[in-house]
Amino acid sequence: MTKPLLTMRHVRELFPISGGFFGRTVGYTRAVDGVDATIGKGQTLGLVGESGCGKSTLGRIAVKLLDPTEGFVMFEDIDLSKAEGASWKELRPQMQMVFQDTQSSLDPRMTVESTVAEPLQLVGMKRGSELYETVASLTLRVGLNLDHLNRYPHELSGGERQRVVIARALATNPRFVVLDEPTASLDVSVQAHILNLLKDLQRAFSLTYLFISHDLSVVRFMSDDVGVMYLGKIVEIARTEPIYATPLHPYTRALLAAIPIPDPTLRKQRLVLGGDVPSADSPPPGCRFHPRCPWAAAICSEEEPKLRGIITEHRAACHFAEQFKDQPVYVSSNGG
Repeated sequence: MTKPLLTMRHVRELFPISGGFFGRTVGYTRAVDGVDATIGKGQTLGLVGESGCGKSTLGRIAVKLLDPTEGFVMFEDIDLSKAEGASWKELRPQMQMVFQDTQSSLDPRMTVESTVAEPLQLVGMKRGSELYETVASLTLRVGLNLDHLNRYPHELSGGERQRVVIARALATNPRFVVLDEPTASLDVSVQAHILNLLKDLQRAFSLTYLFISHDLSVVRFMSDDVGVMYLGKIVEIARTEPIYATPLHPYTRALLAAIPIPDPTLRKQRLVLGGDVPSADSPPPGCRFHPRCPWAAAICSEEEPKLRGIITEHRAACHFAEQFKDQPVYVSSNGG
């Protein structure tokens, strides 16, 4: 991996649960529960998992929209929890976030020009004709034309709105961008254009991404490394190709088993998970995945597995991860 730009260590985010007549705290939702991850400069870490596993919460922590209950986030050698005042003002433009719902993340009363110009004005970077030229350049760079500058969000398609959101995120010349399900609400053909745009922008501006999605095919296309989350924890993390070729955690294997294969010469191991995802308010003891795991044994309900190295640069939190090292997900349909 290249030199880290962002490092998360022992990150926890606990949301209090109120109850009773006086609204006292009676428990906590463990949205993120002890995450360690590193993103190299110019690289993309893809984060996948079912809804409610903590992906978006972790993304907000990464750009300091939320402060972690425990743990810390380092942006190069700066601890974000200690960044405040002038140092935070200087650091803030270097981190941006692209949200999934463009309809709610854009102000319906603001034109495209005003939307893209706003972050530049807030940080005092551009004024007058220089401001317009920068906004126009960014608008063209994301695949829109100058006619879009005077339009409002309701006059744009979903793909056009997402391009506006991307342009706004790029306005402050950031180094790190969190992409939270940036194509989830778009048609497949539009998704492809947006994903290619994001890759082009990453190369052009040396951007570092945290790419959050539930679509494993999209994550594979975008990512250098992939982390799989389940109930607030990363259960497997590795370089992209190894994790797709030979996943070492049963949950990852189940997710990959659900992806259609375009190659008729290959078949997949069938793996259907039973039960529902447990509540993050009261996760099960031991391995959180054990109530749904086909390979669960007694130790799985008693002892929580650590996220440990199984193969070089490939870590998994499973007591029996070694047994999957020689079991690829895809095998020849003719048995060869």
